[in-house]
Amino acid sequence: MAFVTCSQFKTSQEEQDKKAISAEDSLLDKSSGEGGGKVTIKKIKEAIAGDVEVAVKEKSGITGNGTKKSPLALNLGSSMKVSDEGKVEVVANKVANIRLVDASGTRVLGRIVGV
Repeated sequence: MAFVTCSQFKTSQEEQDKKAISAEDSLLDKSSGEGGGKVTIKKIKEAIAGDVEVAVKEKSGITGNGTKKSPLALNLGSSMKVSDEGKVEVVANKVANIRLVDASGTRVLGRIVGV
C-alpha cells in the first residue's frame, strides 16, 4: 500500500497547476498589449497542432492527419471554395445535387441543386 503525505500531495497539485496555467497562457494572443490577452482560433491551432494524429476516412473530402507536417484541410475540388471570411462559395455551373448535413452527417439540412 502506498502512502502520500500532505507535502507530496501539495507539491503534486502545485506542479499540475503550473502546467495548466502554462497551457492556458499559450492560448492567449497578447499582441494587443491589453489585459491578459484573448484566445484566438490561430492560437488554439498552434497549441494543438502536432499533438494528436487523427484518422481520416477515405473519400471524405478531408486531407491530412492533423499533425504539423500534414494539417487537416478540406478538399473542395474546383466546385467550391472558402473565402477569407470563412464563407463557402459554390461555383454553380460545376455543381449538381449537393446534400447539406449536420456535423454528425445523419441529419439532412438541405440541398444545393446546380444546373
